[in-house]
Amino acid sequence: RERASRVAFQVLDLKKPSFRLLVGALRLIQSETFTQVPKCKSVLSLNIEQRVRLVTELYFSERGALRNLAHQLVRPIIDGEIVSVADKDLQHELGLLYISIGEFQLAKRLFEDLAQVTLEITTTFNLAMAAWGESRNHTKLDFENVIKIHEANQEDEDSHDSANYLQCIGLAYWAVGDGTKALEYAEKSLQFLVGYRPTFSCWRYLYVNRREFKTDINEFKRLVEGDETMQPVFLKNISNQLPFQ
Repeated sequence: RERASRVAFQVLDLKKPSFRLLVGALRLIQSETFTQVPKCKSVLSLNIEQRVRLVTELYFSERGALRNLAHQLVRPIIDGEIVSVADKDLQHELGLLYISIGEFQLAKRLFEDLAQVTLEITTTFNLAMAAWGESRNHTKLDFENVIKIHEANQEDEDSHDSANYLQCIGLAYWAVGDGTKALEYAEKSLQFLVGYRPTFSCWRYLYVNRREFKTDINEFKRLVEGDETMQPVFLKNISNQLPFQ
């Protein structure tokens, strides 16, 4: 393991290794040497979009130590208050990461920026969630906008057949006061879990396994049924702290 880590640092000292080679090298680094990574040539040479891509790849596809490394690498992005990148898909991923690590104000500004160029339901929903995280209280009007878009596109069944989408709509219905539909969509989301493939959960803003997603849905159902001790995991994440792994 130590030898593999040394070889990995040789790769990191290259000025412009391929993205796959860079990610592969980072997976071999020993956690006690993570503090050296931000100073490596390959990392320093990354432009903002390349850094965002690297950070979101590590953060959302890995667990444990590498997620902590991603948090170190994202600090310059946060400190620079980056809320816009040219690639809008990448900007969306950065927004999800901001919410996941408790940078709600930056996330809100980022999704407000995206909302100026798209009225997609994903942007509207994540903007509502970022605002919830920032104020610590959800706003009914924000989620009513989500429901309006959803109900206006009921015929588009293909966009409604994912566990994450149904989970999000269930949460939006709860936020506007419709507990019956909230529970209906929560239950339906479980039917769309696909094998052992990780699923994004808006309860914690992380990709989770099948068991974890079911746990999130059960906690959400308790919230809907009046358990005031229940709150989404993402709300417990505050800036500079990582969500549980």
